[in-house]
Amino acid sequence: MLQFPFEPPEGTERPYFLMGDTRNPVYLWTWDSEGGVGAGRGRGLESVEPLEEDPVSGEATWEEGRWTLYLRRPIEVESEGLDFAEGLPTPIAFQAWDGSSAEVGKRSSVSTWYYVLLEPPASSTVVVTPLLAMLLTGAFGLVLVRRAQDRGRE
Repeated sequence: MLQFPFEPPEGTERPYFLMGDTRNPVYLWTWDSEGGVGAGRGRGLESVEPLEEDPVSGEATWEEGRWTLYLRRPIEVESEGLDFAEGLPTPIAFQAWDGSSAEVGKRSSVSTWYYVLLEPPASSTVVVTPLLAMLLTGAFGLVLVRRAQDRGRE
């Protein structure tokens, strides 16, 4: 499970890392092997409200004794949930249950808050500038070679 603050945080304030609380809920992306991918609003360990219209999607695979999970969602959504913003650090926390170790309910592995920073897309100058430099260097090299050849003929 991934958890984010339900609203963009102000300053360093973050919700309680165990699925939020009544004053500061968390936006949850969930997955389980039976129910698949979902989203919800967490107001504590005992209070999770599903968000039916949330566009979070994903897929999971089981290979060599390990689950691999991919979750995706648009950066901005019209439904309830956090809109991610470029250049703004967004808190994220993780929670996982190991069923083979009898982890269910409140028994799970939980992380502290980390931050995700979405950088704006690179501008076209990242590609164009090196290409222009390469072309100018090549043209300058050809001019120098041509001059050297002309001087050799004299």
